[in-house]
Amino acid sequence: MSKTVKKVILGVVIAAAVVAAVWGILTVLRTARRKPVNVYPVTSFMTTNEWGSSSQSSGTVTTDKLQKIYLSESQTVSQVYVTEGQTVKKGDKLLSYDTTLTSLELERARIALERQEASVRQLEHQLELVDDFRDKSFWRLEKAKLETQLNAAEAKVREEAGADTDTPLPDVDLIAVKDGTQAHPYYMLTADFTPERMAQLRTDHGAGEIYVVLYYSDPDLGDTVDQGVKLTDNDVITFFTPSYEIPVAGDAASANAQVKELRRKLNECNEILESDDTPEDYNAYLIKKAQKQQEIDQAQVGLKIAQMDFQRKSSEVADASVYSEMDGVVKAVRDPKEAYQNGEAVVEVSGGGGYYVSGVVSELDLENMKIGDTVQINSWMTGVSCEGTIVSVEDYPASQSGWSNGNQNVSYYPFKAFVSEDANLQPNDYVDISYRSGSNKNAWYLESMFIRVDNGKSYVYVRGENGLLEKRDVVTGADLWGSYTEIRGGLTQDDYVAFPYGQDVADGAKTQEATPDQLYNY
Repeated sequence: MSKTVKKVILGVVIAAAVVAAVWGILTVLRTARRKPVNVYPVTSFMTTNEWGSSSQSSGTVTTDKLQKIYLSESQTVSQVYVTEGQTVKKGDKLLSYDTTLTSLELERARIALERQEASVRQLEHQLELVDDFRDKSFWRLEKAKLETQLNAAEAKVREEAGADTDTPLPDVDLIAVKDGTQAHPYYMLTADFTPERMAQLRTDHGAGEIYVVLYYSDPDLGDTVDQGVKLTDNDVITFFTPSYEIPVAGDAASANAQVKELRRKLNECNEILESDDTPEDYNAYLIKKAQKQQEIDQAQVGLKIAQMDFQRKSSEVADASVYSEMDGVVKAVRDPKEAYQNGEAVVEVSGGGGYYVSGVVSELDLENMKIGDTVQINSWMTGVSCEGTIVSVEDYPASQSGWSNGNQNVSYYPFKAFVSEDANLQPNDYVDISYRSGSNKNAWYLESMFIRVDNGKSYVYVRGENGLLEKRDVVTGADLWGSYTEIRGGLTQDDYVAFPYGQDVADGAKTQEATPDQLYNY
């Protein structure tokens, strides 16, 4: 091997060693600058399922060879055409309504639906604002960056104007010179728009139409277009809609425009920092975002109920008569007022069927759901509770979890339950379905916000035996109330966990014990 090659190899080895040493020093410095991470006792953020081993899904009701006609508060029966025990054919008229009051209720339902839609949109906008505002720690860094950029931009303007650092920033006109035509209008400050100024403009411009764009100028917010004004040959003033982009000309103007834009951004940054609505740090931002998302989820449920009510009333108005949907026997005919008060159907027609209720079961509980098992069903609309029997469970998961409020990191399998015709369910009703899960009464659950998922694996950050933070995989199970996740392994109730977000959260970080108040109150 030549001396030259040896020197090259030696140089590479030395360089690598230097880089490794520098990297190690930087790592030590970065670790030293990290703040201790708060850790909380698991017992402060856990619960147990004392009410038994059940999970919950939601779904819709359909009928099979069964028809029950219920009254809403706005419906009045005009006439009943059948009697109890009568055999009917599909298409026979059963009863008719007076739809006058229903039409009024339909309008109320429409208004309620529009209000609920507006509420959802407002909450979604608020969630966008949570993202826009982020947290104060983020905006402090952004402010420092903007101040550095602004100082450089102001220095450039002074340099181009030949001014020293003690001289106020030169006022450079941003508006390019134009010729007063519609394509290239004059630009004028709104405060300068006076009869005398327009007369002078006529003298300077000469004959012909004159187009002027009025604008406001703010040292911090920049220039804002106000109104387009046209002066005719007869000096009659009319208005037009101008372009909202104000042209700039020349290097000095461009530099000045940059100063104004940076001042505007810095002003916005200060307003966000001063706002009480801005979370203090990244952890608080994530908590606030999760809370707002929960509000949206609840409002979405209200929206679906409002949509269902509107659709039901629309169908009531569309046809004042109700016809038999099948060949069968009239099982019951009741007094309309008494039926409404008791929550019963006015007319019941049976062809030997019942109700089907559809739901989904988590893959974690799939092996515990068998055909013939009993599920508990509760109606959203009427509050009616009843039992159903599992009649089918699909072999393949649903494309989405649908109405299940369970762990969204696992698959869900559709199932159907049959309910006898004696239950007071209604077609297209939404219901909650409680079913037996694989969890037992000794199971315990951790608040879901402490659990992160990466590539399908769940993990938490926990204080290790050496007092330092460590990332630890956990085995999760069923969901509880949409807020807690069952812990089946990897974590104990004696451990201390960290909120798993923030720039200081990492393997090997120092930890300090904290209380729940320190997590929620900033």
